[in-house]
Amino acid sequence: MILRWIFLALMSALAGTLPFAGATQGAEPQVPVLWDTKERLPKPDLSALPRLRFLTTTDFPPFNFLDGSGRLSGFHIDLALAICAELGVF
Repeated sequence: MILRWIFLALMSALAGTLPFAGATQGAEPQVPVLWDTKERLPKPDLSALPRLRFLTTTDFPPFNFLDGSGRLSGFHIDLALAICAELGVF
C-alpha cells in the first residue's frame, strides 16, 4: 500500500516535467509550415529552347488516353498545356 502511494507521488511529480504536461486541453495544435506561400520562382528564359516535349502514353485513363476523335486527351495533357500557357510556349 505504501509502495502504491510512493509510486503515485513519484508519477505525479514526474508528470510536471514531461513536455506535454503543460499543454492545456483547449489549445489548438500547431501545424508546421514547410513552405513560403508568398515565394514565387522566376520564369526560366526559354528563348534558346527550340521546343518543349512531354512524354506520355495513350493507355492510362483518366490521365492520358485517346478520345473519340483520336486526339490525345486527359489530365496530364491538360496539365502540359497549362504549363506551356503559363511559360508562354505554344
